[in-house]
Amino acid sequence: MVSKKTCPNFNHSRSNISIRYCPQCGEKFNSLVQSFCNDEKHRARRKERHVYCMDCGKNLKNDN
Repeated sequence: MVSKKTCPNFNHSRSNISIRYCPQCGEKFNSLVQSFCNDEKHRARRKERHVYCMDCGKNLKNDN
């Protein structure tokens, strides 16, 4: 994972985050947010150029 200092995602500095994982480095933000993902959501997030799933934290680059 990328450290907070090198990750360009601004969610690292926010106190109220509505996603579970950072889509750029995969760091866990909020375990209280409940959302479920599937292969269809993973395909859509890859098209949006996310490296990690915001719901489950799975590395989408290695997911084929």
